[in-house]
Amino acid sequence: MQEYNEEGIGEEQKLRALFIDDDSSQCSKVRKQASNGIVDQDCIVQAKEYAGGTFDIGYYQNYASADICSDKIRILAEQIDSLDGIILYSNMCGGFGSGFGTRLLDVIERDFSKCTVTSHLVMPSGDASMVEVYNSALSLTTFSDKSKYCIISSRQGIAEYLERMERVQHPSLNQICSMQARVGMTYLSLFQNPKVPLRMDSFLATQIPYPRINLALSSFATPHHDIGNSLTRRVIHPDSSLSHWQSLFDKSIVPVQRYPNSYQQRCAALSLIYSGCSLKDVSRSEKEISFKFEEFNPQPISQHQTLLTRKSALMLRNDKLISLHFDEIGKRFDKGYQKRMFLHWFVGNGLEEGLFTECREDLWARIKDWEYGGVEAIDENDEY
Repeated sequence: MQEYNEEGIGEEQKLRALFIDDDSSQCSKVRKQASNGIVDQDCIVQAKEYAGGTFDIGYYQNYASADICSDKIRILAEQIDSLDGIILYSNMCGGFGSGFGTRLLDVIERDFSKCTVTSHLVMPSGDASMVEVYNSALSLTTFSDKSKYCIISSRQGIAEYLERMERVQHPSLNQICSMQARVGMTYLSLFQNPKVPLRMDSFLATQIPYPRINLALSSFATPHHDIGNSLTRRVIHPDSSLSHWQSLFDKSIVPVQRYPNSYQQRCAALSLIYSGCSLKDVSRSEKEISFKFEEFNPQPISQHQTLLTRKSALMLRNDKLISLHFDEIGKRFDKGYQKRMFLHWFVGNGLEEGLFTECREDLWARIKDWEYGGVEAIDENDEY
């Protein structure tokens, strides 16, 4: 919401958003920031049950909260002429984001079956805690199957980007969340341009070559050091913006440190979203970037510009790197499941143990989907 205010969008149009959390302190912070009228106070909902950090509590004990959110979404939808789509932001590491997010998607599919849903997901890295791996694995199937498009990032990868490109030593949680907000706001602004109206379905048509290959990695680059306090903003020389655009291809936000050559994988589809840039800057950056795409997608590149004022670029990259990340999470899942680590917490609250086996099989199936699509590793001697 702070990023939305700094761009000045809140002065022109009201934000149609619903904020949901099980922590009362977080809801209070949002209410203070929403005091300027950018959103209605009724759009801030506190769940009745605390998730406790596990998927099962967030999923099974928040039926009433999901129905309340569905009613509020319907009220927001009645204020517009037509509902183009719903964008859902969720943290799959926590119990509320994974469990309640899955429950909310079920309710949205029931009440808004014809609506296009896009999900922004924060996934754990390969060395995350076992509970976070369980939560993400249990909710991944629902998020992927019931969302038209999923944009994935990880907090560890964002922290690496801040340290490497923004020169922020030991990034705080607020700085990481601010970067995640920039990514989400850039994607949201793509559909808020009244001069160039863009429907969500038309944008996603070039991003999903196969139905189950709908999970894309997100990379973000900005030549402005404006993460955190806007009063200490430092503008880098404009010529350095080219290196920032190239950093989109050099390092993805999702970290896979164990695969040094993983960034040489081919792309199935790619979208570049520029904000605050001129056409000259965009064309100049594209001339310096060489990238390989799969042959089965006839239109692999889509380029768009938004009305945001601050210079930045967002890349949504649908490539095999996501399968490597799933493979790393799956191996950690197997190690914990074989020893039955923390299973008593999940099963004791009503979760069936067979769901663990099903979600693990789904992880392997999604890795196989990329092999079916023909996305294979390229030789080291090929041009990148």
